[in-house]
Amino acid sequence: MESRAGRRRNGVGCHPASANLTITPTFAGSITSDPNAAVIEATIDSAILTYENLFSNPIDVPITFREGGGLGSSAFNVSYGSFSTALYSNAQTTQNANQLAAVAKNPISAFSPVTGTNDILMKCANIDALFGSGSSGCASDGTITLNTSLTTPGSPSSSDTYSLLAVAEHEIDEILGLGSNVPSPKDLFRYTAAGVRSFTTSTATAYFSVNGATDLAQFNNQSNGGDYGDWQSSPLPAGVNPQV
Repeated sequence: MESRAGRRRNGVGCHPASANLTITPTFAGSITSDPNAAVIEATIDSAILTYENLFSNPIDVPITFREGGGLGSSAFNVSYGSFSTALYSNAQTTQNANQLAAVAKNPISAFSPVTGTNDILMKCANIDALFGSGSSGCASDGTITLNTSLTTPGSPSSSDTYSLLAVAEHEIDEILGLGSNVPSPKDLFRYTAAGVRSFTTSTATAYFSVNGATDLAQFNNQSNGGDYGDWQSSPLPAGVNPQV
């Protein structure tokens, strides 16, 4: 997805007409009936605004939010050849420096350079961003379930253990496809060293890099309760700021 300068929303939960990314939330009854619904919804809207201010892809991403536990979303296998062709075309059209660096390391090919397979797993939002709005045919890009008995703000008598904003942002990441789905587009940028790709679920150190040389963040490449597509934070690498 393409980065852009921020814009403001006209009030909480209201999305103006825009040629940029729009996330349309639907709040399930478990949230709207919560005594603290207003502050919970406002926090989720704040998380949404972060992404709307960050990405310029002219697509709408409908997401359902509810209370409970866990996350569900949709993903599809896409031909790697069609994916790499669209990625190259998009980079040439936008002339975005990061995208040009990405396609330089991932030229048009019928097979993934990471796994050697002829397909790649993509989320609905990724498909729409790369192939055009509505290409995925998804009525909803996914459902996010938030355990508001553990978050702040949260439901009455919540333990206030975790930040609702951080949890919402983490799960929106997953819906947008910014996670590892074995293999997902993000895995094309997983390296152990300059020019050395990594696609292992062992404890090997792996980094996110657009150009295959500059390490931008360290992946959580171990079985510690987090996802392999998460950024490493437990323990946090020396000199690295916490990342969602």
